[in-house]
Amino acid sequence: MVIGTVQFRNTQQAHWYLGTHINQLVNYDIELDQSRYCAAIIKKCLNNAGAAKVTRHHEMPLSLEFVLTTEDCSHNKDEVKELSTSYNIDYASCIGSLIYLGMMRSDIYAVNKLAKFSRKPGRNHFEALMHVL
Repeated sequence: MVIGTVQFRNTQQAHWYLGTHINQLVNYDIELDQSRYCAAIIKKCLNNAGAAKVTRHHEMPLSLEFVLTTEDCSHNKDEVKELSTSYNIDYASCIGSLIYLGMMRSDIYAVNKLAKFSRKPGRNHFEALMHVL
């Protein structure tokens, strides 16, 4: 028994979803592109920090020899505020943005390492974050 039919006259495909560009190819494959979201993170974090533009290519976000430890953490919240002010970066906010980006990009595994120190990041953690960015 058919109760009724629904017709969609103006069917539109989604092109953007949560900062991700969606492109359907001719063979019906789907490409997801987050380059615009990446550029927004860079603009939000690095441009505010006044970091110099680096043109060299890194093979990996962090070298395998680079180890982050709790000994590198700040000792108190005042020290964290001082580092945030000097680098002009909100560490936790920047890490959160990168974690969202990392849901689709497994090549920035270093973000999970940096996220462990979000409560009291030290100078080495800020430097590593700048390197990842």
